[in-house]
Amino acid sequence: MKNILILFYLINLIVLTSCGYKVLNNIDNTNFEIVEINAIGNDKINNRLEKYFSKFKDKENPLKLFNVELNSVFTKKVTSKNSAGEDASYSMKIKVKLDITENNQNIESNTFEKNINYNNLDSKFELKQYENVLINNLVDEIIVEINSFLGTIK
Repeated sequence: MKNILILFYLINLIVLTSCGYKVLNNIDNTNFEIVEINAIGNDKINNRLEKYFSKFKDKENPLKLFNVELNSVFTKKVTSKNSAGEDASYSMKIKVKLDITENNQNIESNTFEKNINYNNLDSKFELKQYENVLINNLVDEIIVEINSFLGTIK
């Protein structure tokens, strides 16, 4: 019985360690460097995006040097009101336009847009904190899309 358990664990170990797992959405080994980032629009969104793009700065031996221009727009709208006329639900949308240039020539452009609907909360403090979490989540989703987009640049 002991030999069977050892054999079972050994087979599981071999199968699990040789599954060939690798990160598909990894573009850390890029051949380009982002030299300059120009951001207009919402400061909070731009700060998170600039932090993301900072990992593409100061690369060793880049083949291409890119400039990034991004324009972020944040909108929040009331989507419904209750019977007392108070706001009941909201819609939040973040739109980021990304232009990548090399030698003052536009190489790639794309627009990324995410939105979410959410209900009002009784506490204004909790609502503000919840909105901050939603903004961060939407920006993270846009960063994932930008990551995929940057992986396609030749």
